[in-house]
Amino acid sequence: MQNDFSRAIDFRHACKIFDKHKKIPQDQMRYILEAGRKSPSSFGMEP
Repeated sequence: MQNDFSRAIDFRHACKIFDKHKKIPQDQMRYILEAGRKSPSSFGMEP
């Protein structure tokens, strides 16, 4: 899952359509949110 997520971040594709019925497991959601939290901000205020 982590490698797939890293590849998705590197690809930088804007998705216009989402499957609102697809469920994301809780552990994967935590990983995604944590990766976003650690990413740099425009003001250099990353943790």
